[in-house]
Amino acid sequence: MTILTLDELVNGTLSLICVIIAIIIGIRIMLKYFQTKQPMFLYVGLTWIGIFTPWFSSAIAFLTALILMTPINPTIYFIISGSGAVLIVYLWMSAFCFLTNKKKALIWIVTIETAVIEAIYLIFVFINISLVGSLQSLVDAKYELIGALLFINLMLIYISTATIFAFESIRSYDKTIKLKGIFILAASYMFIISALLDTVFDLGIIALTIVRILLMVSGILFYFGFMPPKILQKLILKE
Repeated sequence: MTILTLDELVNGTLSLICVIIAIIIGIRIMLKYFQTKQPMFLYVGLTWIGIFTPWFSSAIAFLTALILMTPINPTIYFIISGSGAVLIVYLWMSAFCFLTNKKKALIWIVTIETAVIEAIYLIFVFINISLVGSLQSLVDAKYELIGALLFINLMLIYISTATIFAFESIRSYDKTIKLKGIFILAASYMFIISALLDTVFDLGIIALTIVRILLMVSGILFYFGFMPPKILQKLILKE
């Protein structure tokens, strides 16, 4: 029988909350599609849910240990963590190219590059998982060379494109678009910094809680970057 420690209980609970909030935010953004008929909202909403796949694996591992009282299989854990990378990149790059009027060829260049890395990742999950990562507890993992390569690739793609899009929005003469750009920029860097702290360092309960709260807040800011509430616009823009 598997018993969760206090650290694992806190870690798993926070992972589950992060995932739930990411799903809610993603769905809220996706629902905008039915009002506007712009596929971009579907792409962006699914992207936000997708970039939380590492926390999905942690949350599922937590529920497995909590409900079934057994540790998750490492292979399943790492498949959940990395198997959606190509789809996430394709969706995000589609939204990015639509929003910034970039050539669609960029979508395929970046997607194919990610597909190669993800294929290598999945191959090593089955033939030498130690090069991908290892479970450090019932709910958390440490990523090694191949695993780190996949997630660094995702982070670099996201932060570079989000920064370009945000600055293009900030340079707009439209105050609302400018405000959206500021929110997206803040959300993106808050997410990246929090994700790196969460992944790279072995955080204690207090530090982990702060980092996970920042991850949750980054989602709210990301939502505001695409759908800022009217009352917030009035307060900030004084309209």
